[in-house]
Amino acid sequence: VFHGMGHSALKWAGGGLIDPRTGEPAQGWGGEQRHDLAGTRTLLIAPQFDDRPGRPRLGRLREPDGFRRFLTELLGEALATRLRGPRTLADVASITLVGSSAGGPTIAELLDRDDLDSRVRSVVLFDSIYASESSFARWLRGSDERRLVCIHEGRAFTAPHAARLLGMVRPALGAELVAQPAASM
Repeated sequence: VFHGMGHSALKWAGGGLIDPRTGEPAQGWGGEQRHDLAGTRTLLIAPQFDDRPGRPRLGRLREPDGFRRFLTELLGEALATRLRGPRTLADVASITLVGSSAGGPTIAELLDRDDLDSRVRSVVLFDSIYASESSFARWLRGSDERRLVCIHEGRAFTAPHAARLLGMVRPALGAELVAQPAASM
């Protein structure tokens, strides 16, 4: 999710809702319609990373400045028509990265590899820390403006990593750290 941009044209897989603007079935889960109806100036981009054994998950994004080049091409060329003209990274106020399952280590690798980690203001993880807690702790300690939301089921695959991450960032974050909130999300 890139804040500060125009509306998305993202098509989601799956069964959809009724779009209240048209009365027609919405594509997928209705993510595009919900996003557009919210009236925010955001752009949703959902790249598919390679998760096959033996392949680098990030593909060409592993190359030096790969994430920067990817975003520069999207904003300046591929999405220029939808954005009413070419845009640059200077037009992007902040970046939020969202990942589930294997997306967590992929996000951690992006944050470790590219100079855009300073532009990433938020990371949201769903059952996906795995063994990447040191990368997320390093990134999180890099600025008071950064936010990490980690949602997990408490199973053996994720709970120990979440506990280690808490231990790594608790000294630096103190009262800013919220773990296991009693209220509903």
